[in-house]
Amino acid sequence: EIDYRNTAGVKDWEAAIQSEIFDAAQVRLSGFPVMLNKFLLRVGIDSFENGYPELAASYLWRIWRTGNINEISSLVPVYLAKILVLENDRKGAIEILSAYNNQTASVNELVLYTLSNVLVEEGNWIDAEVNLKAFIFTFPDSSYYSSAAWMYAYTLYRSEYYNESKSVIDTVLADGTGGSYTTD
Repeated sequence: EIDYRNTAGVKDWEAAIQSEIFDAAQVRLSGFPVMLNKFLLRVGIDSFENGYPELAASYLWRIWRTGNINEISSLVPVYLAKILVLENDRKGAIEILSAYNNQTASVNELVLYTLSNVLVEEGNWIDAEVNLKAFIFTFPDSSYYSSAAWMYAYTLYRSEYYNESKSVIDTVLADGTGGSYTTD
């Protein structure tokens, strides 16, 4: 039971309630690791979205370190990568995203797309090109397809494969798969 008498104000009261609920949930879910990890994932994402990346990282790293890789949601490496990028650790982000896709039974669409983005940000054109090519051929119906196709054309351009880059652009425009990027 929560003791409301010792709270100094509304914010302290809210923090006390959140802390109490979180602690109780951890205790109750301790015998159910998959459920506990789902809970920690939701708390981690909520913490990240509300501007607390360090707190989010603590929850997400706990899942990463203790979970079976095949039972870990793809959102764990994606959010950890976002946090690592915020910390200017793109290499760490690349490592965690690559590790997830290399250790799970199948390549995850969001993880591969996020990995490709980080590789582009890092200026690693060769690896970005390989991953983006895999993405557009593996996930042609993805909501990220148009963005991935344009990034793929860009990586080809940056790698000085100008004809190939133009060919990708022509194909995307001809197929109508360029998304909102074709109206810019």
